[in-house]
Amino acid sequence: CFGKGSKQRQVPIGRSAMEHLNRYLLFRASNGEGPDSWLFKTVQGKKLTRQVCWKMIADYGHEAGLGRVTPHM
Repeated sequence: CFGKGSKQRQVPIGRSAMEHLNRYLLFRASNGEGPDSWLFKTVQGKKLTRQVCWKMIADYGHEAGLGRVTPHM
């Protein structure tokens, strides 16, 4: 995957996660979605960026009463 500044990073993935990922890709294919350069998308079909992920985490943290949440928590 590519991180901040388009820096390429290797991310280890376990067997269970790989099985779930394959099921997700089969689900996408069964809904008529072809291969895409973005693995995960938002509900609106847009790319799921690190900023979108951070916003989701911050919102969930707020809803859970954790106050301000940081990426290193």
